Amino acid sequence: MCSKVPVAFLLLGAAVVFSAPPPPYHATEAPVQYEYQYGVSDEYAGLDYGQTESRSGYETTGSYHVLLPDGRVQRVQYSVVGDQGYDADVTYEGEAKEYQPAPKYEKPAPSYHHAPVYHQPPAYGARHYGGARTRTYNLQKATEAPLAEAEEAAAEEPVAVEEAEEVAEEVEEEAAKAEEAETEAEAAAEGGEEAYVQDAE
Repeated sequence: MCSKVPVAFLLLGAAVVFSAPPPPYHATEAPVQYEYQYGVSDEYAGLDYGQTESRSGYETTGSYHVLLPDGRVQRVQYSVVGDQGYDADVTYEGEAKEYQPAPKYEKPAPSYHHAPVYHQPPAYGARHYGGARTRTYNLQKATEAPLAEAEEAAAEEPVAVEEAEEVAEEVEEEAAKAEEAETEAEAAAEGGEEAYVQDAE
């Protein structure tokens, strides 16, 4: 009985090891096929590029073009067939122009102005009279001036003399007031010195 059990396990293992392999995998999907194209052309923005491509199974062909910064157009024809890799033919159209970068904006340097200088307004004190104000009159001869001008000058002369006398009186009054004020200031100063001396004693 015991000998039958190992034999059964051996037979089962042999059946597992020598079983038939699974059937081979066969693709049921159809070959890949597609076709597309696009393009952009904007003269104002300086853009011109596009591409077309088509594929059927393991064969792919296409082309694209692009406007380069130097003004030339680059065109590329390419193809891929099976495992042969990528094959491209590159051509250029037009003549290359010297590249000119866009102008750079430079911020202007700030300008500083000196602060305004304010002057102290003049201080107006008491009028100082150093003496009588004099006036000079230039009277033309009657023979040199017209008769009307001579009469006007003769009429204005007494008025001018009176004005001069009034100004002289005002000056004398102001001078007298100034002398009185100076005398009072000296008396006050002497009185202060005497009071100081008495306090010190």
